[in-house]
Amino acid sequence: MDVTIRKVDERAYRLFKARAAERGLNLGEALSIALQEWSKHELPQGPRTELLAHLPVFDWGTRSESLSEDIDRILYGGE
Repeated sequence: MDVTIRKVDERAYRLFKARAAERGLNLGEALSIALQEWSKHELPQGPRTELLAHLPVFDWGTRSESLSEDIDRILYGGE
């Protein structure tokens, strides 16, 4: 099967192509193997926001109580 793939990360593509060549595979053969392996894994559905709850709490020290609001003001404007 012939396919065209757009918007591929150039560095990842070059590394993938080089690794395929090291193993004596053409790009199509290597990609077929990678697709088969990747397809075996269960992928999470939807946004992965549940991971935010697992982040450790970080103490930014004194005078950082309004840090989130300050960042919002810088990014989105307002008072």
